[in-house]
Amino acid sequence: MSEVKTYQKATLITVLAVLSASFINTMGGLVNPAIASLAAAYPDVELNTIMLVSTLPMFMAIPVSFLSGKIIKALGAKGTLLVSFGLFLAAGVMPAFLKTSFTAVLVCRAVSGLVSGIVTPINATLVNTYIEPDRRPAMFGYKQSLGNAVGIGLMALVGIIAVKNVFNIWFLHLILIVPLLFGLLLPKAPDWGEDGSATGSDPAASAQEKEHVPATAWVIILIMLLFSIFSYPAFLYLSSLIEVNQMGDAALAGLVSTASTAGGVVGSLIFGKLYKVAKKRVVPLFLLLLVVNYLTFACTKSVVLYFVGNFIGGIGYFGMFVALTTALSVSCSPTVFPTASGIMTAMMNLGIFASSYIISFVSKVAGQAGSITFPFMVCSAAFAVLIAVLMVKPLKM
Repeated sequence: MSEVKTYQKATLITVLAVLSASFINTMGGLVNPAIASLAAAYPDVELNTIMLVSTLPMFMAIPVSFLSGKIIKALGAKGTLLVSFGLFLAAGVMPAFLKTSFTAVLVCRAVSGLVSGIVTPINATLVNTYIEPDRRPAMFGYKQSLGNAVGIGLMALVGIIAVKNVFNIWFLHLILIVPLLFGLLLPKAPDWGEDGSATGSDPAASAQEKEHVPATAWVIILIMLLFSIFSYPAFLYLSSLIEVNQMGDAALAGLVSTASTAGGVVGSLIFGKLYKVAKKRVVPLFLLLLVVNYLTFACTKSVVLYFVGNFIGGIGYFGMFVALTTALSVSCSPTVFPTASGIMTAMMNLGIFASSYIISFVSKVAGQAGSITFPFMVCSAAFAVLIAVLMVKPLKM
C-alpha cells in the first residue's frame, strides 16, 4: 500500500476549521460597495481619500506578505490563525465606533491591511499543515469556493446595510468569530512524514532545500505575478466597456461581475476533479478559459455573451489561484511553503497594483490609448503565449 493511503484523515472539526478560515478571503474588499455611502457620511472628506479604505489595505499587505513565512514559523499555523484573525476582526469592527473621525477609520484599515498580508499564506498553510496530502488539491478548491460564496452574501449585505446605516457595515466582520472558535479546537499539527522536497532523496540536499524556496516555486511565483497583471483589467475596464458600448450603467456592470464570482464558486468546487483529469495541463486549461472570456469582451456587444463569458472566465480566474497554490504546495517543503506562499501573495498584490499602469503603457506604445477593447486583446495575447509555454513545459502538479 502506498504511503499516501496510510494517512489518517483529518477530523471533521479540523476540516471545518480549515474551511471556515476562507471566510476572510473577501473581507478586504468588503467596503467596496459602500464607497458612495461612506462619501455621503463624510461629506468633508475628498472622494480620493474615501477610496483609501479600499486601496490602503492592499498596499499595506505587500511588505507583511514577505515576512509572513517567518511569522507563521514563529507562531505556528494555529497561533497565526488566532492572532491574525483576532486582529483583523478587531480592526474591522472598530470603525463602527469611530464615526466622527475618518482618519481613525483609515488607521483601522491600515491595520487590516497589515494583517491581510498574512491571511492568504496562513489559509494555504492550514491546508498544508492539517489536511493529508492526497486531499489537499480538492481542499484548496473547496476553500476558494466557500470563500467566494460567502463573499457574494457579504457583498449583498453590505449594499443593503449601507443604504440604511453605513457605519453598521463594519459589524459584518463579526463573522470571523466562526473560524476563531473552530481555530481554538485545532489539534497539534500532525506529522505527515513528508520529505517535502520536490527533487529527490539525497538527505543532505533535501535538508538544504528545505530552508530555501526552490527554483520551481520561483517559476510559479512569476506566473502568479504575470497572471495578476493580465487578469485584473477585466475588473478595471468592464464597467467602461459596458458604458462605451451603450449597453447599460454601473449597475449592469455589477451584475455581470457577479457572473465571474459565480463561475469561481463552481470552478473552485470542482477543482479536485479537474485536477485529477488534467493534472499538469490544469493551469493552461484555466488560462484558456480566461482567453475565451477576454475575447468575448473584445469582440462582442451582447449582455448575454458578457454574462456567459464572465462566468467562464470566473472558473478560470479563481481556478488559477487554486491551481498555483496547489503547484506551490507540491514544489515546496512544509517548512518553506509559508515563506513561498507569502512571497506569492506579495507578487499578486504587486501585479494588481501595477496592472493598470502596464496596460496603459502598452496601449500608448501601440497607438491604442483611446481603445477600450485593446486591453482585453493584450491580455488575451499574453495568456495565449503563457498557455503555449506551459503546454511545452508544464508545471509540476
